[in-house]
Amino acid sequence: MTTPVLNVNQIGTKESTDIPVDSDNPLPVSSAPTSDSDFAPTNSTQAAAATSKVIKAAPGTLYGIAGYNAKGSAQFILLHDAAALPADATVPVFGMTVAATSNFSVDFGPYGMAFATGIVACNSSTVASKTIGSADCHFFARYK
Repeated sequence: MTTPVLNVNQIGTKESTDIPVDSDNPLPVSSAPTSDSDFAPTNSTQAAAATSKVIKAAPGTLYGIAGYNAKGSAQFILLHDAAALPADATVPVFGMTVAATSNFSVDFGPYGMAFATGIVACNSSTVASKTIGSADCHFFARYK
């Protein structure tokens, strides 16, 4: 069996080098945090309780959302693939139940959840379609 090789082009030169990749010389891969705006997600926050939050008014990827339901009863948090808050009765792409006066969070992992139009979060009294509630939620999201 032949040892696989990784051909690496040297930046700024026309030279390339074959580097053997095996158990003694594994391919180096690093997933390190960075504040570089080309790579790091953007945080979306808000100062006051609200019914909704336009996280991104353009296509993007949502990596996670968290917040607080200040309402004295359970309600739903919905995510919509839209650039602005959609009309009531719009079907969400994602919905979750949030208990009364409690925190909520969802992590969509390292690849996130893609949105073709935009990313909008809102509260609702129903999960199957949007029925906007009162201004009693805080939203925090990480997106790109």
